[in-house]
Amino acid sequence: MTSPFFRRFVPAVLLLLALTIGPLLSSVSSQVSVSVHMPFGNVSGATSSSTNNRLVTRSQFAESWNASKRTANWVAWRLRALDIGSVPRSDFHIDPVIPTPSPSDYTNSGYDRGHLCPSGDRTNTSANNYAVFSMINIIPQAPDNNQGPWEKLESYTRSLAQGGREIYVIAGGVGSKGSFNGITIPASTWKVIVALQPGRTYPAVSGSTTIAVLMPNNQGIRSNTWQTYQTTVSNIASRTGYNFSNYPQ
Repeated sequence: MTSPFFRRFVPAVLLLLALTIGPLLSSVSSQVSVSVHMPFGNVSGATSSSTNNRLVTRSQFAESWNASKRTANWVAWRLRALDIGSVPRSDFHIDPVIPTPSPSDYTNSGYDRGHLCPSGDRTNTSANNYAVFSMINIIPQAPDNNQGPWEKLESYTRSLAQGGREIYVIAGGVGSKGSFNGITIPASTWKVIVALQPGRTYPAVSGSTTIAVLMPNNQGIRSNTWQTYQTTVSNIASRTGYNFSNYPQ
């Protein structure tokens, strides 16, 4: 026979658990339903109606677009071994939906058309590779930044994916070194990488590896390692003003 205490106590505990855990599960579910590329949250609170913090979701990535800067604030993407193939590089092009710069706007600027979600992370199909050559995924990067430690980290990240790790990346630029053709040149480039343990898939994030970098968008750093620019997620949050509280630290 069940005691009166038990009948009163257990429902109260269950209700408390529901109130505590339910919103957390709902939050995780809602973020994943927005895009598989941003399971740890919408760091800038981007919305589809915003001008300078416009949420754009594609099957290849998600991002916050800034019309005033004419670049993305950030781009987020999931990387798995199956995303990596051997299709050739596409050509840069104006985005079909968002008013973006033209590839020719970068000509003679002294800056590379720098991918946030790299071409190498989307080489399984021509359509996926073409998507990341949209100018919506491009920021001005100093050649020594883009082709030096930034590229080295991209290659290292792909090696983790090819080793069986599911990876979530978010990257962008911060600060300003001026502009050309209305395109803001970031003073630094940043990236946060969460690599799950081999064989695991989200939401199994226990034991994952988190890498954060902040690199000067300058010449003269081509030979440097990406490890030179390692920092903390909290420092990226402080520099950008974005909310990384759901990211594994």
